[in-house]
Amino acid sequence: MKEEIHPTYYPNALVVCACGNTWTTGSTTKEIHTDVCSNCHPFFTGEQRIVDTEGQVDRFYKKLQARKDYIEEIEAREAAKVSPERPIAELQRKLTELKDHPDDHAIDISFEEEVALIEKKIEETRRQVFLNLTPWQRVQLARHPKRPCQNPLCHRADGSRHYWLLICTLRRQV
Repeated sequence: MKEEIHPTYYPNALVVCACGNTWTTGSTTKEIHTDVCSNCHPFFTGEQRIVDTEGQVDRFYKKLQARKDYIEEIEAREAAKVSPERPIAELQRKLTELKDHPDDHAIDISFEEEVALIEKKIEETRRQVFLNLTPWQRVQLARHPKRPCQNPLCHRADGSRHYWLLICTLRRQV
């Protein structure tokens, strides 16, 4: 064995546990500090106890909160996917029901006033819906097949539009 290359060996090294238990052993350090020993470890004592050394419970709650936030975000996305014209369609359905059954209107106002009130609410709702459209919803609206078109030449008999026909018409006029 070579001389002076090995660490110093201490045959009476002191081991100190967090619970207060101490004993001696052989080691290369004079004093050793441990968190758990045979007097306090649940395997040897038989008791159940949670050792929260690095905030394991807090990390669990953090993961749980992140999961809840993720679920709420998914639900919000699904709610945003609903057609923005849904409230308008519901009001129009209510208006057609009222026109189909004029006897079932509110008693305190006349039939014409109630129809005018619903039509006004439809216009206000339509204005609010179109003001709050996302950029992607605007693109979808611009690409909608039943979007109104100014030039009747851009429509085919089946109802679809062909922009090339419109462009060709404009080129002929120049």
